Amino acid sequence: EIVWEAAQALVGLLVRQPWRICSCRVLELGSGCGLLGIAAAALGAREVTLTDQVLYMASHNLKSNFKDRPELLQRCRVKELSWGHQAQMACLEPPYEVILGAD
Repeated sequence: EIVWEAAQALVGLLVRQPWRICSCRVLELGSGCGLLGIAAAALGAREVTLTDQVLYMASHNLKSNFKDRPELLQRCRVKELSWGHQAQMACLEPPYEVILGAD
């Protein structure tokens, strides 16, 4: 799966400024492989919800990256989200302090 340059740039920003997400509920839209959401969890987000239409890679990468850090894995959720799908949007359980998106 492709990691977009925008996701890499946002991860760099969060690494330099982790206070932007520390102790926050974070929603990542269109997570793809999950890089941005994984970084948010590792950098101190209280809860991270990764969303996309296809969730396999994000789920796999969360488990792989946090296999030795169950406390970080417990902070993360992966949920299906298709734009405009009202039922899926309702299941996201807002509000979130930070919404991330990179494409």
